[in-house]
Formats: sequence, structure tokens, C-alpha cells
Amino acid sequence: ILNLLRVIRLEKDDDWWEKYYDTSAQIAQGPKGQEWMEKTYTEEQRKRLQELHPGYTEEQAREDSLKWREVILLLKRLVAEGKDPAGPEAQELAERWWGLVQAFTKGNEDIRQSLAEGLKNSPYPRPYTREEEAFINKALEIFKKS
Repeated sequence: ILNLLRVIRLEKDDDWWEKYYDTSAQIAQGPKGQEWMEKTYTEEQRKRLQELHPGYTEEQAREDSLKWREVILLLKRLVAEGKDPAGPEAQELAERWWGLVQAFTKGNEDIRQSLAEGLKNSPYPRPYTREEEAFINKALEIFKKS
């Protein structure tokens, strides 16, 4: 119940996400972000990402951030409620999550794999717990099989 109360509080409080977004943006624009990009993606992949997202604006980044906020809050809620990763709500979450990943990678499997590996050693703060990460990974595994 305490976890669910925390989720309800987060759903009503946009400030936590703004702090997360601002922290991530500062890292991305600094030396750690550049170093992470260079370690995560090959030079060819970095060029490809720029081609896939020409003229990507701060406004678009904020819109994408809000989409991620929604799915992360849903993830937190489902875990707090003890839902099954194979259940319909979790599978809907997995579909939305996968859609956001695909929107970023434009279906490029090499870039997706590099991103997945890069997130393991990311300087960016995680907006979800290890338990929540395990839940979404399981839900995605089931989703991709269906």
C-alpha cells in the first residue's frame, strides 16, 4: 500500500519529473553525456540517429519526455499493485513502451541494442527501481513473443 501511495503522490506532482528531466538534460549536454554517447553508439550510429531525427527541437524532447513520464508512472502503478507482467494491463504498457523505443530507434535494431547495452552503464538517473525494471523487462519479453 505504501508503494501505491507513493505512485499516487508522483502522479499528482509534476515537479519530480521536471527535476529528472532537467538533470538528464544537464548530463546529456555535458561531458558525461558526450562520453556516454561515444561509448554507447558507433560513429555511424550517431550519424544515423541525427538522420533519423533531423531538426529535433527542445519542444519535441519535452513532448517525448511527457510520453515517457506516462508509461513510467503506469509501470510504477502496476508494480505497486502487484500486477502480472503477462496480464492485459502490463501488456498494454509493454506495447506503449516498445512503441516509444521504436519511435526513437526508427526500428533500427543495431541502435536499439546499443541503447539497451548503454543504459546498463548510463550516467543518467533511473526514474524507476530495479524491481520496476525487472517487471517491464519481463512484460516486454512476453509482448515481443506474442
